[in-house]
Amino acid sequence: CTAAPSGALRMSPDGATIVGAGSAASKREATVYGSDLGVIAPLKGFSDDVASVAVGEKLIACGEYRTIRLFDLETRASRGVLEKAHGGTVTCLALCGKKLVSASGDKSAKAWNTDTLALITTFTGHTNWVFAVDLSDSVVATGSHMPLIMPRLGDDSAARGAEVKRVSDAIAAA
Repeated sequence: CTAAPSGALRMSPDGATIVGAGSAASKREATVYGSDLGVIAPLKGFSDDVASVAVGEKLIACGEYRTIRLFDLETRASRGVLEKAHGGTVTCLALCGKKLVSASGDKSAKAWNTDTLALITTFTGHTNWVFAVDLSDSVVATGSHMPLIMPRLGDDSAARGAEVKRVSDAIAAA
């Protein structure tokens, strides 16, 4: 799987949809654009600034108040909210199929199932905010002010100082 990294601006895998964090009207929404850059719709309902977006099978946005919101890519209907997903600002996201990894100012990254919204595991070990995250089918990479941590999904061993919890077989199959 090719991960859909997050950022202030992301394109769907087919190139038909572009999503931007914030809008001309408010930083508390994300904007969905067509490939011609015409506005399709704003995504509203955020109580804080939208920090980052990721686009894959779903459209996902995160914000400063620990919240992650999931939307259907085609209809833009809400598909769930992870309230208090982290103990600090959610800084970035990576999406790969039904796997989502979020990173935060609480010095952690978390893996989620996007269908059930269940927390799969929490990756710890950073000494400062986690500002970067990416994933493949089997590896999660996180970055902060210290060296990169790359625990393997399903690996019980510590990876470069990270506390790694076993990922359920369900995520490996997702």
